[in-house]
Amino acid sequence: MKLEIGKCIKSLRLQKGITQEELANYLGISYQAVSKWETDANTPDIALLPQLSIFFGVTIDDFFKLSDEEHFKRIDNMLLNERIISDEGFAYAKKFLNELLMQDSQNIEALCLLSKLYNHRAKSDHELAKTYAKEALLYEPTNRSLHVRLIEASQGITGDGYIDNHSELIKFYQNFIIQNPTYITGYIILINQLIADSRFKEAERVIKQARKVEDRYVFYIFEGDIQLGLGHREEAVEIWNETVKRFTHIWQVYACRADRFLKLDRVEEAMKDYHQCFDMQEKPRLVDGLCSLAPLYEERGEYEKAIKIWEQYMMVLQEDHGITTGEALDAPMREIERLNNLKSSSI
Repeated sequence: MKLEIGKCIKSLRLQKGITQEELANYLGISYQAVSKWETDANTPDIALLPQLSIFFGVTIDDFFKLSDEEHFKRIDNMLLNERIISDEGFAYAKKFLNELLMQDSQNIEALCLLSKLYNHRAKSDHELAKTYAKEALLYEPTNRSLHVRLIEASQGITGDGYIDNHSELIKFYQNFIIQNPTYITGYIILINQLIADSRFKEAERVIKQARKVEDRYVFYIFEGDIQLGLGHREEAVEIWNETVKRFTHIWQVYACRADRFLKLDRVEEAMKDYHQCFDMQEKPRLVDGLCSLAPLYEERGEYEKAIKIWEQYMMVLQEDHGITTGEALDAPMREIERLNNLKSSSI
């Protein structure tokens, strides 16, 4: 690390328009000491750096000149050692790396570190999100939105040891249903996570336990999921079909079956169910099925139908939810523009 503290102090002093003696008086030292700093004959005691940083309105780091390699090492160590990076640390790393890219847009090390930096921030943000969601659930365990936030935060983490973070959620909801035995959503989330983690026997036990509280269509859907997980594909489809017959008046059943048909590459049946679940809804309607339908039509080269789906999507947001501006409408507009371009190029 190249030390240029003296030059930095001199530059800051001149910018502030003060003499060596005035700076010395503020620090309680002789002006000769300041003179020696500025000529690099000596360096200030490290204990004086906080006072100097306050006096000049800079950070202590500003007194040191690091090489690019030393900055790289510092940022890498920060990413390695800190579970949650401070806003100041993130801003420093982002500023330095982006400045390098302005000089050389193909600086591989800077690009790599920026990628690591944002991945680390995403991971630490999810950790904080989980902490806040869990704390809030202690006070309001039946708040569905908080459960969604917790699941998003837990499954949003990626990287070594964090792929499909089922175990942590399973432990949380095993305890949650003990503390909140009549809240059915807790059981649904737990069963879903157990199935995703291939813990089918445990999932079956929790389904039986949940049915004592309330028997819902989703538990029959889960039974089909378990059969599929065990490799019994036809049995799974039979269970899902029977569930639709049993709960034919509930639009969500069609959405559940559509999602599963799609995973089995039964696209025609999935599309039929997505249309059905949308048509059955009363206002305010949800648009999840439309989001699934549009790309399916696009994959078939039916661009005009895909465009009409996105137009319907926008209409629902405007009429049912009162959304008239913002990214919620901008995103489908971009899709429509892209599809129009595809349609034109295919002619």
